[in-house]
Amino acid sequence: MKVSMIGSGAIDADEMNAATLIDGHILIEVPNGIIKYLRQLNHDISQIDTVFITHFHGDHFFDVPFYLFTLYFQKRKRKVKIIGPIGLKEKVKALFELGFPDQFEKIMKAVPVEWVELAPDQKYQDKTIQVEAKEMAHSISPALGYLITVGDKTLGYSGDTSLVPNVLYLVEHSDVTILDMSLKRTGNKDHMGFFDVRKIKEEYPEKLVIATHMRTEARNRATIEHVRNLYIPSKMFEILI
Repeated sequence: MKVSMIGSGAIDADEMNAATLIDGHILIEVPNGIIKYLRQLNHDISQIDTVFITHFHGDHFFDVPFYLFTLYFQKRKRKVKIIGPIGLKEKVKALFELGFPDQFEKIMKAVPVEWVELAPDQKYQDKTIQVEAKEMAHSISPALGYLITVGDKTLGYSGDTSLVPNVLYLVEHSDVTILDMSLKRTGNKDHMGFFDVRKIKEEYPEKLVIATHMRTEARNRATIEHVRNLYIPSKMFEILI
């Protein structure tokens, strides 16, 4: 499994908002601006056939219409999967109605989309991927984290969350986990901070963790206070697991 951190910034950071590619074709989060950014990186958007959304804040799913428009313009005929919390399709349709009225049904007729809406603790499996959704704690509900298994490797992804038991579940059951580390000290009811992630690493010292959704001060602190097996991504960070 090749994990590419396309963005690891929080909404007020200079870095691109949090987004991750798995093996070049699975995109986790579709934040504002990510589709143009991927094109600037010379990544073929038509390769992306599976998309994950953790929750319905703009810095996590506002570029879904631009993803679908790109496939429409490229005349893609192979089915794509968009996976997220309950209400996913209606939320994306509302984005279209706000920004591109009367375009949603036209796009849906041209681009084959399988909408996979998951409740907490629900699992999904097809020929190439296994998914387990876990409930996280954030200011918007539902908010999901995922265990994503491709082949014999599993990636954990928390999305935005405070430190709750399901975060530890992701760490325990994954080969590498991508965790919210928005804040430079202790987290709050919406996000984890550097102290929370450091505590997790003390409990699971051998587990590989990648920090994401970082405010600048959180990134700076974690970079200075080196923690073993905790990766702080640069603009383009990749790891093979």
